Amino acid sequence: MIPPQAMHYVGLAVAKVAGWGFAQLMIAGSERIDPEIFRLSKLDEPALLMEIARKDNPDVVGQPDDIKQQWGQAIVDRWLPKARALICPHRYTLLTMVDSPEVKIIGAVAGWLVGGLPGTLINPVATYLVKRGIPALCGN
Repeated sequence: MIPPQAMHYVGLAVAKVAGWGFAQLMIAGSERIDPEIFRLSKLDEPALLMEIARKDNPDVVGQPDDIKQQWGQAIVDRWLPKARALICPHRYTLLTMVDSPEVKIIGAVAGWLVGGLPGTLINPVATYLVKRGIPALCGN
């Protein structure tokens, strides 16, 4: 027969291991990079503008690239005041992230755009704005 004290300590050990495992899963989940942001971070400015146009209007897919880029730039210009109002109050937070990977900065900017821009445009617009530069968006 196992003494009750031993069962108590075995239960504590199992609880500690389970808690540690749960904490490790939470840490790993918080460090996970959004696959869409990772994909978008690899695109150059013209490709991002075409992606923005496609996300806003799927019918633009058959258009020439220069039309898609103009459409994307028009969308960015339309949402720029709102994006500026949502992002610029956090510019000092972004300055502390300057040594972080670009995808983390894009993720932070995308988080501030939630609720201010249509959901399909958040990640591509955030990526475009980060690539253009936050100082260009908010000034010095």
